Amino acid sequence: MSKPKEYRVCAFCGIRQHKSNLLRITLPDIFFDFWQNKQGRSFYVCPKHTCINKVFKKKTVYKYLDENVNINLLYDKLRENIKNNIDAIVHGEVDFIHPFLSLKNEETISFRLIQELSEKFSLSAGEIRSAVHAAWTELESCRADMRRKGEETVEYLDRTGNRGIVLAGRPYHIDPEVNHGIPELVNSYNIAVLTEDSISHLHPAERPLNVMDQWMYHSRLYAAANFVKTKDNLDLIQ
Repeated sequence: MSKPKEYRVCAFCGIRQHKSNLLRITLPDIFFDFWQNKQGRSFYVCPKHTCINKVFKKKTVYKYLDENVNINLLYDKLRENIKNNIDAIVHGEVDFIHPFLSLKNEETISFRLIQELSEKFSLSAGEIRSAVHAAWTELESCRADMRRKGEETVEYLDRTGNRGIVLAGRPYHIDPEVNHGIPELVNSYNIAVLTEDSISHLHPAERPLNVMDQWMYHSRLYAAANFVKTKDNLDLIQ
């Protein structure tokens, strides 16, 4: 059962719900804190368009800000951060469904998808929960496979005396059109290549950190770096 402190109220509609179903906006920089782990003042807003749009109305947010904040600069930054530039979407030619989804657990995902998709596509809550469960199970299986391969590779390097490099690129760098064959080039020198998510579970990052831990990718990156520093046969490249 969720503790009372895990519930928050939307600053604009006043509806109280679990904080994982809300967007957290930090102050004074007006930044969407998607993982809800940044220190400092903040307020919460529903992921509904009506409430998010109110974030852009200056009067509704002034009460949360310091007087010396450049409000115009902050709004430009926020718009740049969340806007989309696809003409078909801007002109309404595509029904672009983009709800905020917390990946905290199955329940938070199911809750939002039922809200967004049930009526629109005539799907029952049971059907959506079943689909989410299957997807979540597959996601966990994929992560487990990745971690097992990382552990296997580390054990191989320790046993053979070879070296390895953790290529801590962004997730999209797995695309050969983006990574320009760098993993294969490293491999050609008899050096093992690992990704940050294959070893990040082996040595959690020491907290608090003196950097912004904004995304899950960054969390894995810091944990991977923390593990690499314990191994003489590993290097990390970002």
